[in-house]
Amino acid sequence: MQVLVTGAQGRVGRRLVATLLARGYTVRGIDVRAPAAPLAPGYQFVQGDLLDNQKVVQAVKGVDAVLHIAGLILFDDRQSRRIIDVNLRATFEVLEAMAWSGQKFHRFVYASSGQVYPDSHAPYDPVDEYCPTEPDTYYGYAKLASEEMAWFYQRKFGIPAVSLRFSHVQDPSELIDSKREYSSTRFFVHPRLDALRRTNPMTPLAEQAIHALEAVAIPGEQLFMACSPEGVPYEMTIIHTQDLVDGIILAMEKPE
Repeated sequence: MQVLVTGAQGRVGRRLVATLLARGYTVRGIDVRAPAAPLAPGYQFVQGDLLDNQKVVQAVKGVDAVLHIAGLILFDDRQSRRIIDVNLRATFEVLEAMAWSGQKFHRFVYASSGQVYPDSHAPYDPVDEYCPTEPDTYYGYAKLASEEMAWFYQRKFGIPAVSLRFSHVQDPSELIDSKREYSSTRFFVHPRLDALRRTNPMTPLAEQAIHALEAVAIPGEQLFMACSPEGVPYEMTIIHTQDLVDGIILAMEKPE
């Protein structure tokens, strides 16, 4: 079976390509970024933007399954057009190329997100697939709209689809790292202080947090546990990249 992986140069995409190759699949990747190392046996690569119809048609040609992992995690409302382009229009281009290719596909796996649920007011925790989908970000909306698009192409063109709603993806080596954008402000005192001092407009809660951290800060770096004002530690669902990759492959392989 030949498999197309979109976003093949991302953290999930690179791991997915390597795992597929190790399991004997022939793989084609597409990404705007070129691979840094020579391609492994059984791996083809198309460098291009998913908004470029000709590149997508080239990438889809002859494959049996498409794992659409490409996306842009961005929550800045001022960049709504870019968010919609990368996370919704690109899905359209992939599905449209598949629909008119004349090929029969084994599966289309779409990388959706837990952001399709209401981020700040979910009715229960942890959420599941029965939770109401009420995204409150452009990113979450684009993911939910792409899911609906996948069902439309399944009904109209018979492309068998499945959507996987990812939680936050992180490798253990990245999780507690003072130099990582995600980890530093969540787990380390000085990066958190720097971020809080940039709060605009400054809020009473931010000022309270700054005073609390300044009172314990030392010249070296320190780990801390973020809590609510009532002292309850914050919780977040995180998934290991390899576990996610294994789940994507299962979604491709198993009809159930």
